[in-house]
Amino acid sequence: LYKFKIGGKKKKKKKKKKDNKEAENSEQNEQNENKHNNVTKTDEIIYNESLVHEMALNSYSNSNWPFFKWTDSESNCLCLINNQIYIYKDNNFNVVSDKLKLEHIEFFEVSPEQYITESGENNNGNPNKRKVFLATYERGTKGNSSVFKIFNLDNLSKHIYSKNFFNSDEIKLKWNKNGTSLLLQIHTQVDKEKQSYYGSSNLYFIDTIKLKDVNIMTNKGLIYDTIWSYNQNKFYVCKGEIPADIVLHDKNGNIIHSYGKHKFNTLKLNYNEKLLLTGGFGNLSGDISIWNTINKKEITKTKSSCAVICEFFNDDKHFLTATTHPRLRVDNNIKIYKYNGLIVSKLDFDELYNVIILPFNKIKSQSIDISINPNSDLQKYINKQLGIDSKKVGIYKAPGSTAKTSLNGLGIMARPPKPTLPPGCNFVVEEKTSKKKKKKK
Repeated sequence: LYKFKIGGKKKKKKKKKKDNKEAENSEQNEQNENKHNNVTKTDEIIYNESLVHEMALNSYSNSNWPFFKWTDSESNCLCLINNQIYIYKDNNFNVVSDKLKLEHIEFFEVSPEQYITESGENNNGNPNKRKVFLATYERGTKGNSSVFKIFNLDNLSKHIYSKNFFNSDEIKLKWNKNGTSLLLQIHTQVDKEKQSYYGSSNLYFIDTIKLKDVNIMTNKGLIYDTIWSYNQNKFYVCKGEIPADIVLHDKNGNIIHSYGKHKFNTLKLNYNEKLLLTGGFGNLSGDISIWNTINKKEITKTKSSCAVICEFFNDDKHFLTATTHPRLRVDNNIKIYKYNGLIVSKLDFDELYNVIILPFNKIKSQSIDISINPNSDLQKYINKQLGIDSKKVGIYKAPGSTAKTSLNGLGIMARPPKPTLPPGCNFVVEEKTSKKKKKKK
């Protein structure tokens, strides 16, 4: 049984009784600390708001988290209960303003709000008229196809867009900042064409204004990562077979630039979008490259082996990688890098479960010099930090061996040619004794 609470109070746990002397000493120490910190001790932590709504559920799935989903203006709250999406307005949970019933619905997502003028165009300066979309996914059963639908939140009687899929085990949605487009990623666990052990993927770019879609995944392979730009309507995709293609698309789904093929599966952008981080984590070696998004050139390379988490800091100059538990039960750590690839700090932990960076609006970002070019001396220092020897490893030669090599340069002496025989036969030289025995017979 799971409970979801909005607001409320949280009581502290009661401490065990101590001896009189220990209790007096601890109270004096706490009073001194409270005086020093100007804090008054209370029995419970009181929030500004009281409990607004409480609901009990018999089941829970990660795809429906968070359970309550608000629009950007917080005027509408939506939740999914027993194949029905309930909508509450103005945080009044006593009255259901609207609801949408769909059989076999698995999850839903709410788009960012669009500001619409009377002519139907986007207008960020008009806060009175807002447009919100509701995206739903229904899993197919008994030979029926799975269905993805988009509704207008103001009119749930009929969907404005739908797409059917016959093979879909997992689905992911990513809206752009304005809510005018979304990326629909579909994944199947089993590839029927038997081209990949990890299944197959597909990616669609959907325009919610024109109600058109574009198939981004034109070649075979998987979709490893997708990321929208924060300030502009363009997105990056890491797709295909390893080494994967890293491609930049515009707001219409057209290819703008290709960064080539690399052994990467992770994409990250800093807040001002001047730097693109590409990394190969998980089952890859942990290589990291930093790219200049203006001239599309690689700035530097570094590495973070066994990393699970990778995020940019809010100052746009640093990023971190973390090895967490239980993905890896040893060597849990946090590494902090500068954007030029240098390791600034490393923190070790016995068990590290997660790392979260404050949102972008908490700290003002600083401007950085993106005119930096690849520096060979700096790269040598980075390799020294990582313990990587930049010298090329030659062919191994055993002690005492001669300098003679074969024609193919592999260090193996060439063997004399054997006489031509039928397949499967080996040339055997008969001994003299065997020849004499044959003559006597």
